[in-house]
Amino acid sequence: MVANLVAIGGLVGVIASVGLLALQTRTLVEQTKISNAIARATVISNASSNLHRVFQIFIERPELRPYFYESKDPPLRGYLGHAHPAIMLRVYAHVIRTAEAAAADIFAEAVKAT
Repeated sequence: MVANLVAIGGLVGVIASVGLLALQTRTLVEQTKISNAIARATVISNASSNLHRVFQIFIERPELRPYFYESKDPPLRGYLGHAHPAIMLRVYAHVIRTAEAAAADIFAEAVKAT
């Protein structure tokens, strides 16, 4: 009789533990989704801020646009350690375009998720 009561008590304890584990798992999933949304928003904010700075430079100094967008060789040599500044400008142009595309993809995903 006592053994049956102990077995039933143990079974109730196991069922309660599994129920609490399921609740904790559900809460963790919700927290992870919120954390990922915040991370996406941070990436979009940082990319937009960096892109804004680049556009601000082109507004202030429009003569730089051909060197960046049209891959025109600049008159400088050895700029920032590169033998050919055009290489550096092409790399940075690619990085900005890639970051802009990545930010657009992340923004699209965030809009679809809501």
